[in-house]
Amino acid sequence: MICILCGTLYWLPASAQVSRPILNYSTLLGGDGEDRAVDVVVDSTGSAYVTGTTTPARSTFPDIFVAKVNPAGTALVYYRTIGGSSDDAAVGIALGSAGQVYVTGTTVSKDFPTTPGAFRRAAGASGRDVFVLKLSADGNSVLYSTYLGPAIAGGIAVDSAGSAYVSGWTYDPAFPLTPGAAQTAIKGGQDAFVTKLSPDGGALVYSTLLGSSGNDEASRIAVDSFGNAFVTGGTRAADFPTTPGTFQRAKAGSGEDAFVSKLNPSGSALVYSTYLGGTSPDGGFGIAVDASGAAYVTGITMSGDFPVTPAAFRTALQGSSDAFVTKIAPDGSRLAYSTLLGGDQATAIAVDALGLAYVVGPASSGGFPITGGSLCDRADVFLARLDAAGSGLRFATYLSTAWGAGAEGVAVDSQGGVYVVGHALSPFPVTPGAAQTVPNAGDPNAINVPDAFVMKISEGVLPSDAVVSVPGASFLRYAPVSPASMVSAFGTNLAPRLELASTIPLPTVLAGTEVRVRDGAGVERLAPLIAVSSGQVNYLLPEGTGAGPATVTVTNAGRVAGSGTVQVDSVAPGIFTANANGSGAPAAVVVRVAPDGSQTQQFAFDCSAGAGKCLPAAIDLGSPGDQVFLLLFGTGIRGRSGLGGVKTVPFFEQLFDVLYAGPQSEYPGLDQVNLRIKAKPGMPGDLPLQLFIDGRTTNEVTLRFK
Repeated sequence: MICILCGTLYWLPASAQVSRPILNYSTLLGGDGEDRAVDVVVDSTGSAYVTGTTTPARSTFPDIFVAKVNPAGTALVYYRTIGGSSDDAAVGIALGSAGQVYVTGTTVSKDFPTTPGAFRRAAGASGRDVFVLKLSADGNSVLYSTYLGPAIAGGIAVDSAGSAYVSGWTYDPAFPLTPGAAQTAIKGGQDAFVTKLSPDGGALVYSTLLGSSGNDEASRIAVDSFGNAFVTGGTRAADFPTTPGTFQRAKAGSGEDAFVSKLNPSGSALVYSTYLGGTSPDGGFGIAVDASGAAYVTGITMSGDFPVTPAAFRTALQGSSDAFVTKIAPDGSRLAYSTLLGGDQATAIAVDALGLAYVVGPASSGGFPITGGSLCDRADVFLARLDAAGSGLRFATYLSTAWGAGAEGVAVDSQGGVYVVGHALSPFPVTPGAAQTVPNAGDPNAINVPDAFVMKISEGVLPSDAVVSVPGASFLRYAPVSPASMVSAFGTNLAPRLELASTIPLPTVLAGTEVRVRDGAGVERLAPLIAVSSGQVNYLLPEGTGAGPATVTVTNAGRVAGSGTVQVDSVAPGIFTANANGSGAPAAVVVRVAPDGSQTQQFAFDCSAGAGKCLPAAIDLGSPGDQVFLLLFGTGIRGRSGLGGVKTVPFFEQLFDVLYAGPQSEYPGLDQVNLRIKAKPGMPGDLPLQLFIDGRTTNEVTLRFK
């Protein structure tokens, strides 16, 4: 990418030209407070059903939400919240055969809404209870809602008859159990449980414990077509119940091990139960089951001797912890495959009809094995699709570079479309025309407050005439742009040669190439051009372009070279960086003003190691009495509502005063933000910095102080 800044020309490799994972849509889902999506299911039409927690800005306690997103990701079919007067948190969602939605979670509310005829309408005496509820297909009616008992919920599944299966863990002897269940008494401080509810929510079909003399936790649950329940989790004890002939009957080390257990349809006995782990801590977080009855398990391992199979994708631990994916034979006797994956851990798993596993999780430590065409080029959360043998990746991609992002749920449809939900702070990539493109419902005071997100991703190749436009400072794929801001379009055969603009005002034709932008109102405008080449075109989004989805068309000598869409907002702030990749040291200037008015300057970056290897330069705050100013350069800032809407993130008001945020007068599209450095940070070293402008957050840059 070409970016002209203060007379310097920076290049970024055009890695955005093609992509194997294709982002079909990405939408935010939230209000002015904190929102987190935790699980997702999908129906035969491609509608996604999402659950999570929401805490309005003026509320103390979270409620659960349930939302249905249309197949295109452009609108909510329904969205509703449910809760009592205290903390309520959803953990899992399942879908019935007629479109009814089942949700489970944990509540502290003594007045969580329940329905007549439900199994249990009153909360227990302990602080926390599991709840289970069922919504009608249109989302308008609660068909049943019940307390289950004093426990923590882990997950939910539903069978073809409409019975819900709930997993979790309990510490209370008062948790309801049924006669003839596999285990009817707590053995340790806390035991896992599996409970099956009748379709009307009025009775327990069975309820059993699953535990040892130590602490045991069950996370997610799956059910096969015969009504066998599969559950995974973690145990710290050597006497967790296992069955003869299983892969691993003995605990491998002194820390926590994962376990995988299969219960028969009546809940009266274990079909199989096995440990899964090495000598260091391990845990199972997600589970899925295919048509043959094979279980797919994912989670975290810190064990260098975690059980892997010879032809696995990865057999050696890559860091202090890795995600793992293990496929267990239907009888539990062997591992069909078991592989390490990289990243920090995996939080959820889904499997399609071909036996391909899809896993999501955090990858903040970097080094995750992404494949070509990753949606993002920097680590935070990941999605990976394994082949059926567990020996390779069909694709693996980062999903977001937004700080504080988390991917919590994944589902797959019959066409191989993958749906991922979680939470993230701004800036998070959203697609043009998505159901919600503005974070925190546009509340300018919502700083460092996460939104839920829903993404749909498929496997493929971008059309040869596709044009992908990204902001010219942050380089975030699918991020919005704003009028008069610098934008870069990537594609193929966009121009016959490299040509740079040499005049101001900027031309609208370079090397025979033009860029036309048509906004949602149907108004088409020619874009001023900064530079053109075969693989990329840098332009200014025309002033007056209306908010919403816009179509960008690149033509050369009258021939359409490519087109694509972009989301337009009034503000889309980004900060230029010295390495021209949207991260690291800002391309900024530090100005020190002495008491006598004399000035000295320094760059906030050091590129002595060479282009692309710039590091933050230690900022010298000078002598007592000196005033020190930081001049940041960016784009997409000038459309701000007022200076009061510009803040530093995290909350560094004690360090910085915002003095100016607006156009830099020397170059079209270039903006400038002037900060007064009021105080030295409490300790020397690196300081992450973002700007929060009218509800939008910039890319993160790094400052260094002496």
